[in-house]
Amino acid sequence: MEGFSSMKNNRLRQPLILIILILAASLFLGGCATAGKPPNPGDWGFDCLVTYDALGGVVNNRGIRETFYMKNSYIFKPSGSTNMLIEPVRDGYILAGWYTAKEDITDEDGNPAYSFSEADRWDFETDRVQEDMTLYARWVPQGRVEYIDPETDKVMFSKNITGSDAVQPLTPAAEALISKPGMTFDGYYEDAGLTTPYPFGG
Repeated sequence: MEGFSSMKNNRLRQPLILIILILAASLFLGGCATAGKPPNPGDWGFDCLVTYDALGGVVNNRGIRETFYMKNSYIFKPSGSTNMLIEPVRDGYILAGWYTAKEDITDEDGNPAYSFSEADRWDFETDRVQEDMTLYARWVPQGRVEYIDPETDKVMFSKNITGSDAVQPLTPAAEALISKPGMTFDGYYEDAGLTTPYPFGG
């Protein structure tokens, strides 16, 4: 009886070992087949590819960034300076929004430019992604204010302003830098004749 039991156990072990070897081989070969290939976000439900096109600017040092999202989800608004998608930048310009479409045009000087429709503006608070799409950055020239000496027409001080900034008087430190010996600073005016005070905050 002991010999019979031993033979029976050996017969059971052989198919069991064979099954284990087949499973191990299939896992190994399957791993080799996918080695070197990037993961497919769609396998985890991230079916929608959103392309952020900075249109002359950069997002995380790239002109174009691609991110996958689940269908019907909100998407990231590039912002800040340390996120996965940081606030895009472009020298001399301010970001005015992201749009799902653009029209290629030519400006007055014959340079390539873009036109946008307000209906295509993406609202990161309410809009949800439904399919692959591209968002285009809309840029407007950055404002610049110059503080000019009316006697010499020399620009004494200048600074860039953003869309949310208002023109402000210079700080006392900046006023000290442009002060003229023997003269007292009288204020800010809209005109060279010094007849109309500048309405800060107006």
